[in-house]
Amino acid sequence: MRSTGMLFLIAILCTILILGCQSGDAIIDVPIKASQVGGYIDSSMTWPIELSPFQVIAPIIISPGAVLTIDPGVEILMDWKMGFAIRGSLIAVGTSDSLIRFSALDGVWNGLAFDGGESDTLSSLIYCLMEYCNAPILCDSLSSPTIEHCTIQNFTHVGIYVGYRAEARIVDNEILNLTPGGDPTGIQCDPFAFPWIYGNRIEGHSRGIHCRYTSFTIIDSNYIADCDTGVAFLYTYNTVTLKNSELTENSVGAGLTWSSPEITDNIITGNDKAVEAGLGSNPYIRRNDFSNNTWTYYNQTPNGVDAEQNWWGTTDSTAIAATIWDFYDSSAVGVVDFIPTLTTQP
Repeated sequence: MRSTGMLFLIAILCTILILGCQSGDAIIDVPIKASQVGGYIDSSMTWPIELSPFQVIAPIIISPGAVLTIDPGVEILMDWKMGFAIRGSLIAVGTSDSLIRFSALDGVWNGLAFDGGESDTLSSLIYCLMEYCNAPILCDSLSSPTIEHCTIQNFTHVGIYVGYRAEARIVDNEILNLTPGGDPTGIQCDPFAFPWIYGNRIEGHSRGIHCRYTSFTIIDSNYIADCDTGVAFLYTYNTVTLKNSELTENSVGAGLTWSSPEITDNIITGNDKAVEAGLGSNPYIRRNDFSNNTWTYYNQTPNGVDAEQNWWGTTDSTAIAATIWDFYDSSAVGVVDFIPTLTTQP
């Protein structure tokens, strides 16, 4: 039976000597003093810089109605498989020169799970560094945290997961896979998710952004590079929008399966395939820069495709057609209609 406010602080400022503690690339190589924490937070509290670093030795559960505030510059070091379940609110707001750091002390940790309630309007992660984690941020069950100016790196699964009816605001973050191998996804949006994904830099993943069965997702002004697929759409509707973004140096810029998103005003250049459309896909495509791709549009559906009013790096229709896979390459697929084209780069 727990008591109210049962966040235990074991041996506040106890000395933990860590000499070369290593997990992957996570290394704490100097002696530190750590405030050990874990358990339920039933009433609001602050983790101040004076008690930093905090070592999480048991799962943190923020109860409904409680608010945990973390001061700028605080370090949170997780024991193996530790994490946060946020049923109240978490406010971790650093500054550009005083980040809040969530990292692993041993092995990998399990992430911050926003689970609805008050966390859908109050919770904020701003100027945080999150690393050496399975899935750093999970937004589920109506939660709507603000995630801004964070660096999320060296994770094994998904950087930011947006689940059922979650409305996360994901703005101006860096989501990076700096460790070779693995199969990570930068941002994953699942059924009935409503995120706003704006101004992020996403690099080095299997999928930069993966939208599955989603209906109202806005992907705007992002830079996505060096991924197997920059943006992957699976069973999405025409209310999903990819716009004003740059997709470059990916194997596939935008990959579609049974999806009809709006793809407008993007720079999709330097990819093996700018757009690859699988079965059941009929996107709306306008005013994109499709120059300097090996294939600009790779059609794998029997449907005809309206790809008019885009820039292909040239106005020479023969040269454009040579970069499009359609009926003229295989009679099993439809024609890609690209005329009229834009005559200059948008």
